[in-house]
Amino acid sequence: MATTAIRPEIAAIVEKIDQLRPQLVEGGREADQNRRISREVFEAVAATGAFSRSAPTKFDGLAATTREAHAVARAIGGGDGSLAWVDGILDSGAWVLSLMDERAQQDVWGDGLDSFISIVLATTSEAEPVEGGYRVTGKWGYGTGSMYATWSLLGIPLKNDAGEVVDAGLALIPTSELTYDDNWFFAGMKSTRA
Repeated sequence: MATTAIRPEIAAIVEKIDQLRPQLVEGGREADQNRRISREVFEAVAATGAFSRSAPTKFDGLAATTREAHAVARAIGGGDGSLAWVDGILDSGAWVLSLMDERAQQDVWGDGLDSFISIVLATTSEAEPVEGGYRVTGKWGYGTGSMYATWSLLGIPLKNDAGEVVDAGLALIPTSELTYDDNWFFAGMKSTRA
């Protein structure tokens, strides 16, 4: 099987993360104790471009391939496994958004790649059709990356006129319109709630 090298732009992100490794290791210890990745460590990794590598090129993203996305996640995981998990979720949010309508992409990335997107596929909510969209209410049991995300893609059930669930969708919601319950208490990867 032939292997394909990652592009230089992705290799540069990996190199920057490798240089941050001591900070990631130390930050990972603190994050485990505090149950949250520190803003300092998060912002240091965000500055490398890691969390938006899968954003489309039309917004100055890198439209990373799976191989490239994994290379970045592995580099982060070499310092902090919880942060690598958060990275994977935020990058997944960017990738899913890149498949969505241009208006949604413009809402999130129109002013730059500083907006991160958490994603929860569970449809533990209600979505009531209203003029121009849906009114979404509900509670999702987890939300990895949501504490540093400015947007969330949240699973919603789609119902027919009889009120029967016939499909599922994702609602793009600014995190400023969401509230959080601090209930993430686990034995490992404690800071993945970040």
